[in-house]
Amino acid sequence: MTSSTDPMLREEVDRKVSDDAMQFAGPNPDPLPLKCDRTLSSADVGRDEKSPTPVAIPSAVGPPPDGGRDAWLVVLGGFLLMYVSFGFITSFGQFQSYYLANQLSTYSKSTVAWIGSIQLFVTFALSLPAGRWFDAHGMRGPAISGTVCFTGSLIAVAFCKEFYQFLLAHLLYGFGCASVFAPTVALAGHWFAKRRSTAMGIIVAGTGIGGVVYPIMLSRLLAVLSFRDTLLIMASMNFCLTFPTIFIARGRLPPKILPPWRIVKEPFKDRAYAFLDLGTSIVAINLFSPFIYAPLLAATNSLPPSLASYAVAILQAGSTTGRVSAGLFADRLGVWRTYLGAAIGAVISLAAFWIGDTGTAGTVIGLWAYGHFSGMWITMIGGCCASVTAASGKVDQLGLRLGLLFGVMAVPNLLGPVICGYIINATPGGRFTYSGIFAVCTMALGSCITLSPWLMGLWRRRKGS
Repeated sequence: MTSSTDPMLREEVDRKVSDDAMQFAGPNPDPLPLKCDRTLSSADVGRDEKSPTPVAIPSAVGPPPDGGRDAWLVVLGGFLLMYVSFGFITSFGQFQSYYLANQLSTYSKSTVAWIGSIQLFVTFALSLPAGRWFDAHGMRGPAISGTVCFTGSLIAVAFCKEFYQFLLAHLLYGFGCASVFAPTVALAGHWFAKRRSTAMGIIVAGTGIGGVVYPIMLSRLLAVLSFRDTLLIMASMNFCLTFPTIFIARGRLPPKILPPWRIVKEPFKDRAYAFLDLGTSIVAINLFSPFIYAPLLAATNSLPPSLASYAVAILQAGSTTGRVSAGLFADRLGVWRTYLGAAIGAVISLAAFWIGDTGTAGTVIGLWAYGHFSGMWITMIGGCCASVTAASGKVDQLGLRLGLLFGVMAVPNLLGPVICGYIINATPGGRFTYSGIFAVCTMALGSCITLSPWLMGLWRRRKGS
């Protein structure tokens, strides 16, 4: 290795890309085999357990710039895509309340909940092919697909009258979300290393802000306009926000041949990634159930109607602060410690405020608190996946691994809200009490499984010291 390249490699190795992921290996881990165009010697990557794991970057591309105009424009594009995609679908609780009171008044809560559940199912189920496409071809295709679906879907919703029409229209929105979700989350890993979690936090904060705007926008516009005009205005807003992303949200790695499908099984050979997938799938059962049933919680806890109509917006406001703060904490404390704090906070907020009648003040606090800690959790899932991926030297497969991770959430996301709907229908007074207990159990169990390799790594290190 020549002296002219040593400083660049040293800077790359010193980046805090996967400092937390190193703890999975325990004390004195062996160097990881990296498939890249440069060879790292033992002088560059020591065997000390505190050394960050190197990241395999093709030599023609170089390490992530960690800033600059192009990098921050990518963050802006990712923010806008998350605003329109997940900001909308996590606001479905507000739309569900309107549908139950108007066009779909003859249907039960559990039946109407299928619309939101299938929308989420499609979003996560198709994240795998979207992630593979991003790894091979970049971001432009997903951005174009998302722009078309986000606009066309709401135009269709504006003219819906029957249940199957609403289902199909929201299904189209789910296709749009699927096309951009995994690629958008993966963008931060292409452009940032030291500040990756901060960039990812800003990107996913678009979900929370969108989740605040859409319910309030729906409520205010419906007070003065028809449902059709309201949805057409929303469709126009979606187009104006997503069209620029076709040009500013782009990947950094060069195009490559789409890998064969058999490569999909390779990430599961990584123990940390396998536990991450399993734990995430369990949490996903009820991760979004509170978002869908927030108006119900507000109504059964006797919130004034003027305040209850903002239940989803309050929850999403908490989600915004959680997503932003998660990135800041992760860059300072590490992704796994931040994930641990988010999981504990989400479990406590559900147990304290979503099971019993806590009154007006308690309900508002509960809505904001769960939104905050679940927002942190969602942000850290992407950060944890990026950390584990960097530790394995497979940064060029980040889109694939994120797609797999989100894909395993598809079926749980489909079933969880519907199961909660049946539980609510069977609960005296139609309260969220037993659904809240169900949500606490899935959040706690799934988070424990996800954290177990990291905790075992900490235990081994202390035992070996």
